[in-house]
Amino acid sequence: MKRILLAVSTFLVGTSLMAQAPFTQTNAPQVGDATTYFVLDSTAANLDATVGTGVTWDYSGTAAAAPGLTNAASVITPTTAPYSIDFPLATEELVIDNFMTTYTATTSSTLNSKGFIFTSDASGDIVVKFNTGANDANVFNYPYGLNDAVTNDAFTGTATVDGAAIGYGSGPMNLDVTGIINTKFDGYGTLKLANNTYTNVKRVKITENATAKYFTVPIAAIGITQYEYYDHNNSRLPIFIHSKMDFDLSAIGQPVSSRTVVMSIDDPNTSNISSEISGEFKVYPNPATNQLNIVNPSANGETVIVLVDNLGRTVYSTTSNDITTTIDVTSLNKGIYFVNVIEGNTKSVQKIVIE
Repeated sequence: MKRILLAVSTFLVGTSLMAQAPFTQTNAPQVGDATTYFVLDSTAANLDATVGTGVTWDYSGTAAAAPGLTNAASVITPTTAPYSIDFPLATEELVIDNFMTTYTATTSSTLNSKGFIFTSDASGDIVVKFNTGANDANVFNYPYGLNDAVTNDAFTGTATVDGAAIGYGSGPMNLDVTGIINTKFDGYGTLKLANNTYTNVKRVKITENATAKYFTVPIAAIGITQYEYYDHNNSRLPIFIHSKMDFDLSAIGQPVSSRTVVMSIDDPNTSNISSEISGEFKVYPNPATNQLNIVNPSANGETVIVLVDNLGRTVYSTTSNDITTTIDVTSLNKGIYFVNVIEGNTKSVQKIVIE
């Protein structure tokens, strides 16, 4: 899949030590903070309409994308990072494995994004740097409280991408980026996850729209909607993240693609769905090139089959009443995938390789 990923990280938003207290520099994540996220089913709803005070967000029944699939997250000092020279004004670097690395600058009055690095399975490192001063991406101004006015900020910058990987030219390309970021502290209440119910949770919704151009030629239109949930009693980092990114490359004859990432600090494999790393079903051939056959001798009624990549993205799903199900994999990128077979409350998983 060919795409440009452009996102302004807003993970370093922080949490409050008091119910509904505003976000401030004092309660923002700090260097040394770390956690592990479990990657969940990317089809989970975003619960966009659940806003206000005293609300409940329920993700307790959301299954894992694959058993044991996790992304480690940590906040480090930017000067120790390989790309530190590109972000000299950043004060924090947040690394989330298999997702993105972001650079921010926190002061007593503002949280600004300086840029990010995304490693694509198709095009390698994509480095996005925002311009300084008024042209960087202002996430919000401190203090920022529940139902305060939406932060609406314009940003500009550059994105370095591989032209061949996006189907336009060849070699490194520097694209001019312009966009708008909107941030809203839109909810306060209870978050239900696989193993725990968290109270005093605050949700921040971030939407971004940007355009990337090569000189005057439009290359991509990017839309991002991200929800971050914070529990001040547990972590300065989000305890749950739902992020959807849309990439429209139709201007250069490439398709529109979407990616949804859902991550939680709770492990759904220890909840009410029984999971097996290696189920009784069989898959062949493995590695697969054109077709993948899934044989489930114990099939008794409707079975749900889901194919997930190593980033937790659902790339194929179907229901079947047959013992053997055949999937066309010619359109999928080469790499590691997980086949999930779900029958009732039992989910079996096997790892495959597509070449």
